[in-house]
Amino acid sequence: MSGAGEWSGALGLLEEYITRARWWPWKTGGRRPVLVKTAFVEDIAHLKFSDGDNLYQASFILGDHPGLPSDRLIPYRGRFIYEAEYDKRFLDAVKRVPGVDVELSGDLTLVVVSAKPLTLDSTNVLSLVETAGGERLVLKSYRLLPRVNMEYECLVKLSREGFKNAPRVRGLVYEDGEPIAMLLQYIPGYNDAGYPFYVELTEWLKNPGTRLNVGLSAKLGVITGGLHSALNKPGDRGFFGVEEVSDRDVLKWEERLSKRAKFILEKFDENARVKGFEWLAFWREVFEKRGLQAVEEARSLLDRFVHAYKARIHQDLHLLQMIYDPGENEFYIIDFEGEPGRSLEERLEKEPPLRDVASLVRSFHYLSFAALLNTLGGSVDGLARRVLEEDPAQAWRRTHLTSMVYSYLARTGPLGLHGLGDRLLRDVDSLLKPWIVERALYELAYELMYRPDWAPIPLLGLLRLY
Repeated sequence: MSGAGEWSGALGLLEEYITRARWWPWKTGGRRPVLVKTAFVEDIAHLKFSDGDNLYQASFILGDHPGLPSDRLIPYRGRFIYEAEYDKRFLDAVKRVPGVDVELSGDLTLVVVSAKPLTLDSTNVLSLVETAGGERLVLKSYRLLPRVNMEYECLVKLSREGFKNAPRVRGLVYEDGEPIAMLLQYIPGYNDAGYPFYVELTEWLKNPGTRLNVGLSAKLGVITGGLHSALNKPGDRGFFGVEEVSDRDVLKWEERLSKRAKFILEKFDENARVKGFEWLAFWREVFEKRGLQAVEEARSLLDRFVHAYKARIHQDLHLLQMIYDPGENEFYIIDFEGEPGRSLEERLEKEPPLRDVASLVRSFHYLSFAALLNTLGGSVDGLARRVLEEDPAQAWRRTHLTSMVYSYLARTGPLGLHGLGDRLLRDVDSLLKPWIVERALYELAYELMYRPDWAPIPLLGLLRLY
């Protein structure tokens, strides 16, 4: 069975599936996909469509039951339609779609013997592909097609520069010259690079004499420095490379801090009126009395970056954006799509490289709170009130973060990536602080919107550097 005739009558079913798909952002907003392109070639249907503002793409394949959950299947003429990336035929089939090209690394002969979901909880489609040669690859297919695909740009650049701590690009799928999917090196290990730190901290809380492996945190600093170096080589211009920070940049960052602080106060008030969340009134008071003071201090410190450098960075760097491979004792950075919640224009902006370091600092705050909660028990609110007075994990965290930060500085300082001269080492804490506060505000706003129970965790991070 092949050809467009096999898909006769399926288009309406595909449009209906899109409106309830995990990656369609308008499930409750009433918008329906407006088709821009349809192509039916043998067992594959390829659609390009719009929501009025953004462009999307999706491929579907016809086959027998693939073992996916029922909400991922469309019963059709005794068989099933499902998203094509979960089928081993996808790469062979999609390259027959008009306008689509598949480009492979020179050493990759791609005969796919299996494909299965890597996760079903992502807004992009991720599948694990195995080749006849035994190589395992991650197929990442983008449903939303941004004007500039940051992840594509960054990963191709990092592969070209030989950066070893991000997945290597093994293949690319283009439609009309624009990337719609990538084949990436599969990295085994824990999808949370905080795992070895969490285990160590849990043991240290029980026995503070436990020896700390600062070599791991130092490695994080070196890898982050290597990332920034690879993304901003001397002579890079345009999307990559350093640029001088202007007064206008600083003003924009100051305004961002102020807007987030105002939004947070509004969300505190909104949540405190909800039954069961009256306890948030305590944390609103903490934010108003102490958090806003930290915000003002952060605003006053941003002037130090005028005429320093901004650069291409990860922008959402934290331990859950890394894989830890215990076999190699190595970290790998993933997901270069920018900070969620930002517009594309904001994601494309360059910022001081220290912002990525600050995001990692904040990640250690979350990790240490989780370890404390697991060790000491109780509620987030109860533990946070205790930590507000005295943080049992602070000495552990300071040891690791000092190791990470100074290893990062040793890697990047001589490269001229910061434009801060001697101030980089002399004033590193005051240079990091505004970005730690900025990231904590982002996290606090997120928690108040989606997980109010967790709001005290980033609020605590506003009040301590390390």
